[in-house]
Amino acid sequence: MRPSPRNLVFDFDGWKLCGVPIGSPASAFAFLGPEDTPPEEVTLEPGLLGRLLGHRPRKELRDDEALVYRELGLYLECDGGAVCQFVFHLQPDPYLQMQPYPGRFVNGEQEVGLSAQSTYDDVLALFPGGEGLEVEAEDGYIECVSGDYVLTFWFDEGRLESVEALYDDTQEALDEAWNPASE
Repeated sequence: MRPSPRNLVFDFDGWKLCGVPIGSPASAFAFLGPEDTPPEEVTLEPGLLGRLLGHRPRKELRDDEALVYRELGLYLECDGGAVCQFVFHLQPDPYLQMQPYPGRFVNGEQEVGLSAQSTYDDVLALFPGGEGLEVEAEDGYIECVSGDYVLTFWFDEGRLESVEALYDDTQEALDEAWNPASE
């Protein structure tokens, strides 16, 4: 059973989606329910049950696969069976058939006001001073880098379109978490 959209929470303190940190095995995200990936996009050969259900079993997840939840506006990139990137779509994406992410963003106990209405300046205000942080700001995106953590905010016509949280060494992600508000 899929969690209620109002219960979906990404926490910048530990880079956790509903309490499950980036770098965790893909199976730890089973609480999200079955993927919304149309059968024509599945690249692995599904088993009998998978064929009957129109998708592949999770146990067949391989390197460089993704878990796609279009109704939740979520795309989870995997590497070696572990989730290494969260992508939250805040605006509908007709090309990818993504609905807006209905959940919330927090930093520990504090709400982080990110929405499809957030502007470039709103996002930059989240990083006052940017100490210890490399911020690359272009017209279409803001990228914040701290060590192996990369947080990218993509914009469409001045409004926040999506948020990408990437850790390029998933094994260490469980031990070290970057909290952008602590920078």
